[in-house]
Amino acid sequence: MVDAKNLERMLALTLQLLEAGLPLILVLNVMDEAEERGIRIDAPRLSAELGIPVVPAVSTTGRGIPELWEAIERHERNPRPHGVRYHRAIEHAAAEIEKVLPEGDGLNRRARALLVLQGDGEIAGELAAGPAGRLAEILEGYRRAHAQPAQYAAATQRQRMASQIAARVMSRTAGPKAGVRARLNELLINPWTGGPILLATLYLGLYQ
Repeated sequence: MVDAKNLERMLALTLQLLEAGLPLILVLNVMDEAEERGIRIDAPRLSAELGIPVVPAVSTTGRGIPELWEAIERHERNPRPHGVRYHRAIEHAAAEIEKVLPEGDGLNRRARALLVLQGDGEIAGELAAGPAGRLAEILEGYRRAHAQPAQYAAATQRQRMASQIAARVMSRTAGPKAGVRARLNELLINPWTGGPILLATLYLGLYQ
């Protein structure tokens, strides 16, 4: 479930979950607030981009919940979701790590290899002494050849892909005139007005 208003920022995590090979449905929540801001999201195109079902929703009003249940009931796990293809050096190192990783529960082997390359000690610690020696050799080889840490390089590439997808599925319009709820929300989150409103509420509503 992601905030539809901040789709670009939040898609990077979605890409990581796809990379892990987990069964996934993406819910675009608070679509009403996004629409009030003039944000339009092409959900069918986003679904095609990611290779998973995408359901626009407003959880507080129940909008989209029947469609979500329907998507859950008919969802079939995609054996080959649309993941990120990383820089050649990362892909090569990950492929070598995959060769020494045993099968594991939950995450697929590629996802586990990428986590090890990005510094996940928990998965690396599960290896026996023999494979662990080969693993250390692969990691050291990557570090010698590339000054940029794999964790930073992978995160940067995921965010770049998230931005590209968001640009293809999102558009902005003038949007309808903001309602009372939207105006009140803006007042409450603005530090210049939200603070005094909070103090007044505490003083009048609780202290008095």
